[in-house]
Amino acid sequence: MIEDQDREPSAIRGRNILAESAMQLARALPDHAAFTKDFDPSEVEWLTALKSVASNFSTAGNWTDSEARAYLDSLRFAQAALRYAAARAGSGQAGGLLDCLVRCNAGVDPCVRSCRTIECLLGCQSEFFDCAKGCVTEAVRDILARNGSDGGKASPARPGRRRTEKKGVGD
Repeated sequence: MIEDQDREPSAIRGRNILAESAMQLARALPDHAAFTKDFDPSEVEWLTALKSVASNFSTAGNWTDSEARAYLDSLRFAQAALRYAAARAGSGQAGGLLDCLVRCNAGVDPCVRSCRTIECLLGCQSEFFDCAKGCVTEAVRDILARNGSDGGKASPARPGRRRTEKKGVGD
């Protein structure tokens, strides 16, 4: 069972960390004009949706517990869909961005499974966003290089992963 922690200082800190990670991911993505100029339609759709999700998660610092649960449920669905797509594509043989994001998912799965609080889950998702930012940055750089364009935006360096404390019931 996941505990409510709306009013605890750790709740605010964890949500702010997630918000910052999400904002960095959103900023790592090119603007929409670069999407339509340099990417094929399926890439445009996916990257636009990813930027929208990251932008929404950048407001995590203001979420209530019920809002956090709703957002986390949505992200859990997206991550499950990503695992399913990777499995259908040949067990990690899809290449590039998909494989990288699958590795991000695999990296946060143990964290998610051990969590007993919303804040712990938010910390795990911060790790996912940090990892995803590295994947996206690399994939965007590769796609732009393939197309001979910088998309009007330089790609930032790959970030390091942040460790989050996992707290359970009775800790």
